[in-house]
Amino acid sequence: MAKKDDNFIMLPTVDVCFKGLMYNPKVRKGFIAALLKADPASVRETILLPTALRQEYPDEKLGILDVRTMMEDGAQINMEMQVESFKHWDARSLFYLSKMYTEQLNKGDSYEKLKKCIHVSILDFVRFAKELQSDNEVIRWMRFLAGKTRKEFEEMAGTSEYIEEAYRELERMSADERARLEYEARQKAIRDHDAIMKSAWENGLESGMKQGLEQGLEQGRQ
Repeated sequence: MAKKDDNFIMLPTVDVCFKGLMYNPKVRKGFIAALLKADPASVRETILLPTALRQEYPDEKLGILDVRTMMEDGAQINMEMQVESFKHWDARSLFYLSKMYTEQLNKGDSYEKLKKCIHVSILDFVRFAKELQSDNEVIRWMRFLAGKTRKEFEEMAGTSEYIEEAYRELERMSADERARLEYEARQKAIRDHDAIMKSAWENGLESGMKQGLEQGLEQGRQ
């Protein structure tokens, strides 16, 4: 029987862990306040909403969000953890945001019913600036979410009562056997997907080089 690693701790960059953190009302409140640059006391209510976006037609693309919340004033926030860099990330984000916005209206509803919708992507890769230009609350949250060791999480926990709560929640989830099995299964699925994509890329590259060489030799003979 494998010995249990008592120092094991989940990483927030795995989507199931990130979702678990955001299901904690205090963590969610502190994180949203940082995003909105607001006093956490002013964020009085954050309601979790279903994450499957409505399909108007049977063949319409299905949208599944990570964490979707509604504020007291009706504004909605979608929070996504994205660990893999891919070409059409911007278009995907816009698609989700547009779906969130338009599905607020039912037939006959007035446009006045529409409320603000915000999309937040937490990226585990460099998309814009490589250097952090400030040390505000959002940056502190990003450093926490990017943590890789228990020591890093502990250090960030001392910067805010809400980040401290996130660390405590991380510890609780990491000690929960069922949550840990779900987390490890998700990690395996991500690794398997990465391995398949890498193999396909390498096979495509090898095939392309072989075909290019054959075409080059044929042209040379001609």
